[in-house]
Amino acid sequence: MVRYLCMVIAAIVCSFYFFPFLPNFFPAANTKIILAILGVIVFIYDTIKYRSAQMPSSLFVLSIFAGLFSLWNWVAITYNNTYDFTYSNYILSMWVWFAAAYFVCWCIKMVHNSCNIRLLANYMAIVCVFQCIIAMTIHYIPSIKSFVDMYLVDVGTHMDSIKRLYGIGSGLDSTGVMLSATLLIMAVYLANHIKEMSMRHILLYTISFFVIVIIGNMISRTTSVGVTISAIYLICTIGIPKLSIKYNYLRFIWVFIFLLIMSIIIGYYYYNYVPEVQDQIRFAFEGFFNWIEKGKWSTSSTTTLSEDFYRWPTDMETWVMGDGYFVDPEKPGFYKKIDMGYLRFIYYSGIVGLLFFISFLICSVYLCIYNMKSYKSLILLLILLQFIVWLKVSTDIFYIFATFICCSYFLDNTSNDEIEKVA
Repeated sequence: MVRYLCMVIAAIVCSFYFFPFLPNFFPAANTKIILAILGVIVFIYDTIKYRSAQMPSSLFVLSIFAGLFSLWNWVAITYNNTYDFTYSNYILSMWVWFAAAYFVCWCIKMVHNSCNIRLLANYMAIVCVFQCIIAMTIHYIPSIKSFVDMYLVDVGTHMDSIKRLYGIGSGLDSTGVMLSATLLIMAVYLANHIKEMSMRHILLYTISFFVIVIIGNMISRTTSVGVTISAIYLICTIGIPKLSIKYNYLRFIWVFIFLLIMSIIIGYYYYNYVPEVQDQIRFAFEGFFNWIEKGKWSTSSTTTLSEDFYRWPTDMETWVMGDGYFVDPEKPGFYKKIDMGYLRFIYYSGIVGLLFFISFLICSVYLCIYNMKSYKSLILLLILLQFIVWLKVSTDIFYIFATFICCSYFLDNTSNDEIEKVA
């Protein structure tokens, strides 16, 4: 019983990390910052306990790239005489994420005596499924909605204005990226460890996958990027293109087909006989509906994206230094009403700032691959996800890489010799 309680606490910690929010009862800091403070305390404790807890030198290289990105953003906003500090202190954000990730991995290790990708994948799946379920609950049960809105600063008001589903700290494109990353991690782990997985484990993974795909798209259609990449990866890994499906994947295929048929039947019923759900289904799968009804695949997002393609800077000064604005200085919203991530970064601190940010992320990828060579394909898929999503919106998935980096330094065996070896 105690163990299950500890697992619940670890899941809550993961949720606070992957879906941070600002509680009304403590508006001084969001959950990410609180976890970062706890991470620093735990790191100091480990340092004292094991008398050795050195951070890897590669992290200092990562800090240099983050520092250069921050410094150039300061140069850009100073040159343009603006007061938009969105990314000017990014090096601090990087270390906050890393400290919080350290605490997350420490909690998982305390519960399971280990911290690895399998456990991270499980907790991410649990947290994302919970967010999907709570989002539906908030949307359709007013009492639950009122309770959640009471303890989240201005979240409900904002999300109501754009009529989107939201959970506890989840909503819009940032949530879509998190859900996409989780789908990728689940797909890669499933594809590479199918032999070791029980039928029960396969069933739970596949059900979770479908829940995130369906409800996740209702929350944010950015989730579809992760769905697409995951599907392509699974199809290629299973061997479908070569018509040589490996025996070990047959259990997964039959479960997948069964759940797909059930999802279509349930979706058809709710779409035709439950009007309250119809709008959410149409929003989630707008592209499919437009394709069937109009013969053209299109969504409101693709329309906006096509418009953004014609709004590149027209002068060399903006290309190099940007305009110093990430958000609109006069009214709430994006600068120049641009959604595309690449353009937003360029308008903020120019192509130089964008290249610094890309360099930082590539350095993060290298560090993850160096420490977790067996998951090279997953890490490369995650950075691919980042670059694709930037075509739609500006996001940052370093927090995912931060958990991988921390995970690689938590050993199964906590003996002093091994700790020192890793350190």
